Amino acid sequence: MRIAGGRAFTFIALFVSGMMVAAAPAAPRPLKKVVLVFASANLPVGTSPQTSLPKMLGYWEEEGLDVELQGAAGSLPSLQMIVGGKGDIGVVQPLTLFQMRPRGAEIRAFYTFVRQNWFFPAVLADGPIRSIRDFKGKRIGVQSLGASMIPFMKLVVADAGLDPENDVSFVGVGLGAGAAALLQQRKVDVLGLWSAQYALMENAGFNLRKFVDVSPIRDLSFAVTFVATDAWLRNNPEIAVGVGRGLAKASVFALHNPTAAVRLHWKMFPQTRPAGESDVEALRKALHELEAALAFMRIDTTTDKRWGATTREEIEAYANVLLRSGLLDRSPGRPEQYYTNEFLERINAFDEAKIIDQARRYSL
Repeated sequence: MRIAGGRAFTFIALFVSGMMVAAAPAAPRPLKKVVLVFASANLPVGTSPQTSLPKMLGYWEEEGLDVELQGAAGSLPSLQMIVGGKGDIGVVQPLTLFQMRPRGAEIRAFYTFVRQNWFFPAVLADGPIRSIRDFKGKRIGVQSLGASMIPFMKLVVADAGLDPENDVSFVGVGLGAGAAALLQQRKVDVLGLWSAQYALMENAGFNLRKFVDVSPIRDLSFAVTFVATDAWLRNNPEIAVGVGRGLAKASVFALHNPTAAVRLHWKMFPQTRPAGESDVEALRKALHELEAALAFMRIDTTTDKRWGATTREEIEAYANVLLRSGLLDRSPGRPEQYYTNEFLERINAFDEAKIIDQARRYSL
């Protein structure tokens, strides 16, 4: 068929134009905004698998997510921000979840990232205290006299055969260097804090004996978790999966290249790098802090070896400890009210060997 004159030109122009449109690359999909609320305004290097690494390594962006990190002044404020619609996903201790859901907070955990309890007593390694039985007549330093560690410590003491009301006393010591100084000065005999605080004290030169493998602490494996409202999880399953998968990949990366994890965290949060120290000394301390946190996040020693998992039995054991300690006054009900595993298979659907290889090859 012969197409003459201007009609032929128009036909060719339209054909070429169509070919160019077809060959043009697809526009990048817009990222979905997600607000992640942490139970602290301070995000030290030990939080890198949940904060800097998924962002700096592009894991969340690969899931189509733009994750904004916000801080809250504790576990309860974090949960309240989620309930109040000021955030999408929050970091909480399960104690807060068990206390608030029965009061009407329709919040559920979907990814547990601290898989072993990291709250435990510690003493000076060169002191006379060798066992929990040696706590008799001693003063236990806790963050404040309103801290939830007091009921836990009373239970630890009771399980060792002591009287928690008469054999020990509690003193508010705060955190960090101040708490360590009071221990060194023998103003208190025992500290009831958590692993990140002890890592900081060890970085400052303190040698500690830690009581981790004691009842009931060794039974607590539902430790720190990500939560969202029931409605948000119903309406945003792909976002929940994407956030979780980014967290899982970042955990694998940190375990296999902690040095890169530290430097990436410093790059995103330069204020977390200690001032006035050599790079070698700052890195040494940061690695100790990160590795102390990672020790409680690993999955190779857990019952369910999937990233983010918590078993029904672990939830029931945790609830039983809360009941025994008096932190709960009644049975909290079915474990499924507090944690869902519906996203786990998809969260863990990634090539872990590829992430390990990336970590081993990565350098800054």
